[in-house]
Amino acid sequence: MMREQELVERLNARFSGLEARVQRRQRVIVSATRELIPSVLLWLKEQAGYHQLTLISCVDWIEDGEFELVYHVASHASGIHVMVKARIDRDQPVMESIVPIYVPAQPYEREIHELFGVDFPGNPDLTPLYLDDWHELPPLRKDFDTKAYAQRTYDYEQ
Repeated sequence: MMREQELVERLNARFSGLEARVQRRQRVIVSATRELIPSVLLWLKEQAGYHQLTLISCVDWIEDGEFELVYHVASHASGIHVMVKARIDRDQPVMESIVPIYVPAQPYEREIHELFGVDFPGNPDLTPLYLDDWHELPPLRKDFDTKAYAQRTYDYEQ
């Protein structure tokens, strides 16, 4: 796991306010503040060869009042997968777009914007992918009431 440990040491030395650790062979996890995310991802891409963005996911930590954005990047040369995580405020969810760094981030940010309500300043197109006329709370938030929505929309009763 020397390659993974070397990457962790370089990240921890380069960025203050960041915690990087080896999770297992070929897997590194980085926890950072939301402000650091663009810089960390740019460094991973340009300095460490992580040219492949494979996914951006969102976790709703309703009890903590936060969303967690998880950026998955990979290096074909090293075979190491890096997950870069940041928590953001659930009441005003804003994260700078990484489309200028990874163009394939576009549909992931659109989806997270639509289904969780996270705003991505700098993203050129946050139009809905799935819910054209949606005027409710974003449906993947944990406080979205699926049963009440079904009853209102479909006159559904058990």
